[in-house]
Parts: sequence; C-alpha cells; structure tokens
Amino acid sequence: MQKKTLLWIIIFLTIITFLIVKAKFSITDSYKSTNQKQWNKNEIINVLTTNSVFKIISWSPDNSMVIFVREDDKKLMAWNIGESKAKIVMDDYGFVKLIWSPDSSYFLATAPLDNESNLIESRIIKAEDLSKKNFGVVSGHYPVWSFNSKYLVTDSIETDKSTKWSAITCISLETGETRTMIRSKDYSTTYQLKYWDNQNVISYLEIDNKTNQITEKFISFNSNTDLH
Repeated sequence: MQKKTLLWIIIFLTIITFLIVKAKFSITDSYKSTNQKQWNKNEIINVLTTNSVFKIISWSPDNSMVIFVREDDKKLMAWNIGESKAKIVMDDYGFVKLIWSPDSSYFLATAPLDNESNLIESRIIKAEDLSKKNFGVVSGHYPVWSFNSKYLVTDSIETDKSTKWSAITCISLETGETRTMIRSKDYSTTYQLKYWDNQNVISYLEIDNKTNQITEKFISFNSNTDLH
C-alpha cells in the first residue's frame, strides 16, 4: 500500500513539474515573440497615437521610418517598419520640428538655440544608421531641402566685427561645404526660405524690417558653379 502511495506521489510531482516547466517556456516564448514581432505601419501608428507620451511624430516620405520624441525620458526615437522596437537617436534638446529630406535619407531635428536670440538650431541626422553629421545649422527660420536631398539651404546671420548682415547659405550634405548665395547690405533685410523645386529654383522671402515689406524672390541653383 505504501509503495502504491509513493508511486502516485511521484507521478503527481512529475506531472506538476512538467506543467510548471511548460508554463515557464510558454511565458518565455510569448515574451520573445512580442519582442521579436515585426510591426507594420498601422500597428506602429496605433502605438504612437494611443499614448500621449509620444510627441512630434513624423513619417519619412517613403513611409519606411517614423521619428518621434518621448516626453517621459526625453529621447528622440526612430522606428523602422518591420522592426520590433524603436531605437534611441539622441537626447531631446527641446525639439519643436522634425523635417525629412525628400528622398528619406536624412532628417533635421530642430530646436530653439536659446531663449533670447529667436534662432533655430538644426541637427542633421542620416536615417540609414541614425548617425549625426559633424556640422549643424543655425538659422532664423526652418531650413529647406533641395529636391534631390543633396543640399540644404538656410537663412543665416553673419557678423564681421561691428557689421551684421543676413544671408542665404547652401550646404552640401556630402562634403559639408557651404556657399553664400545671397547677402544683404545690413541686418535691416532678412530672408525666409519657402521651397526648392525640381527645376533647381529656390523660392525665398526678402523681408524689409524697416518698412515690413515682404517680397518673394527666386534663385536658380547650379551645382557646377554655385557649390562644388
């Protein structure tokens, strides 16, 4: 009788052990499945739009990546469609706008330079590996991408001793070289860029700060002569 009882106890304990081990592996597999899940665009949109912690959400033009800011841990994040989770790009420096290049190869993370100058600082980030260019852009207004994403054009403020003036400057994303395209006589005239079309025409506003007159003007860009 005691042998039968002992046998049943052993069988019972074996079954319990099996169930515990099975449950453990089931939980582990479930965790791995969740963290290795390949998220599609609609699923990512649902995650980002149903949680108020995610701000300044911006999709790439080719819809392959979304960038956004997490307010809880102050991080700039990037999430590729088909990946299991978002990646940290950098700390959030008070970004107010994220601007994609037309071909989705770069984006700008823009933030106020400080509380007094009303200038904008733009950090240039390569989407492929989320690396930052070793140069940034400081401007009075948001920079504008060339239609082919090879250049960035921005308004700038330049000084030389006691002289101060405004300019429109073009930057090569490949080399980092800059070229001043338009320069005012003094700081009474400033500029605001509007767009760069596929005919290589740059539209901008010339602002006379004395009379408050605003005039739309255009520059025809030639990469062979304007920037090398």
